[in-house]
Amino acid sequence: MSHTGLLFLLWRTHLVRSFAPRRVWMLALLALLPALIAGILSLAARRVTSPEAVTNLAWFLQVQLVVPLVSLLAGIGVLAREIEDRTLTYLFTRPVPRVAVFLGRAAGAFSVALLLNVLGALALLVAASGIRLGKSPDASVFPLAAFPDDGVSVSILGAVVLGSLVYTALFACISVFTRHPMIVGLVYTFAIESFLSNLPGSNQSLTLQYWLRSWIAAKGHPIWQRIEGFASASYADSAESALRLVVIASLLLALGAWRIRRKEYVFTS
Repeated sequence: MSHTGLLFLLWRTHLVRSFAPRRVWMLALLALLPALIAGILSLAARRVTSPEAVTNLAWFLQVQLVVPLVSLLAGIGVLAREIEDRTLTYLFTRPVPRVAVFLGRAAGAFSVALLLNVLGALALLVAASGIRLGKSPDASVFPLAAFPDDGVSVSILGAVVLGSLVYTALFACISVFTRHPMIVGLVYTFAIESFLSNLPGSNQSLTLQYWLRSWIAAKGHPIWQRIEGFASASYADSAESALRLVVIASLLLALGAWRIRRKEYVFTS
C-alpha cells in the first residue's frame, strides 16, 4: 500500500472511531454553546444587536474557549486511548510506520475538530441573526448578509478553521511527549497563553491567540474594533497571520512525528 493510501486508511479509521464514543456528543454540545447563548439572547435581549452579539460571542467564547477545548479533546485522542488500554505496543508492532500512525490519526483528529467547530460557528451565525430586539443592526455587518465578504462571517469561519488546525496539531504533539496531555493542554491554553496574550508589547506574538486575533482584525469589519483588545494593539495582516499559523501547525506535527519515532513506551503493571 502506498504512503498516501496508508495515511488515508488511518485517517478514515480514526475519524469513524472518533464518532463512536459518547464523548463526541459532549464535544458537539460544547461546540454549540455560543449558539445556544445567542439563541437565548434572541429571545431575551433588549439592547444588544446581532453584530454586537455575534462578534463578542465568537471571540470570547468560540475562538478563545470552544475551539481550544474541542481541539484539545480531539488532539489528545490521537494516542490516548491506546495508552489507556495498553494496546499501543501492539499497534506499533504492526508493519506500519509510527510516523504514519501519528500523522494519519492527527489528520482524523483535525477533521473531527474542524467539523464540530465549523458547525458550531455556523450555528452561532444563524442563531445571532435572530437578535432583533435591540436597535436595528447595520445591514453591512449583519452576520448573514452578503455572506462571502461581510467582514463578520468570513473572519469568524477563517479563525475557527485556522484555530482548529493549529490547536489540534499542538495537542496531538503534546500527547506524544507526556502521559498527561489533558492537564498540560489546559495549563497552556488557559494559564500560560491567556497570561501572555494579555501582556503589552511583543509578548503577545508568542501566542496562538495573537495570530488568530490578527487574522480577524485584518480580515474583519471595523465593528471588531469595539471588542476589548482589538483597537488598542497592532496586528499583522491576514496573509501573514494565516501563514504563521499553518507553519506553526506543520512544525508541531513534524516535532510530534520526530518524537514518536524515537520514544519508547513502557507500561507498568
